[in-house]
Amino acid sequence: WRGVLGAIHAKQAFASALEGAEGLGILGVYKGEDPAGYIMLRESSPARRKVRFQWYFDPEFEDCRTEALEIFADRVLLSGGVHRLETEILAQATADKRWLKDQGFTQESFHKHSWWADGNARSTVVLRLLAPDWRRLKKAQAKEVA
Repeated sequence: WRGVLGAIHAKQAFASALEGAEGLGILGVYKGEDPAGYIMLRESSPARRKVRFQWYFDPEFEDCRTEALEIFADRVLLSGGVHRLETEILAQATADKRWLKDQGFTQESFHKHSWWADGNARSTVVLRLLAPDWRRLKKAQAKEVA
């Protein structure tokens, strides 16, 4: 974060960072001048109406990632042009997998030894979130708040 921003200010800062951007490339979060995390477009396939992303957040600022993902997913999935948001993570990253599932993602596939990291072949999982599922989740959250 730049300085200390409350949730509402952070949401406005994220949203304004996206306004006027040519497409959606990267959504950064800062603490002081240092990056606290990001959500970044990795690849998109307009013909398949799919966007793949990656993220990283400093463990101290992991609470920011849910808010950032919500803004990212709203912008991507509610625009009408994209049907599917997906990410690929290491299979042993169970906390990240649980977090994504809490956000409405479902595991779609398992790829054995598909990444090379730290001198070893690592297995990965692909998780996806479909636009209709995101809309349903947003409606359910709105009802809980009301």
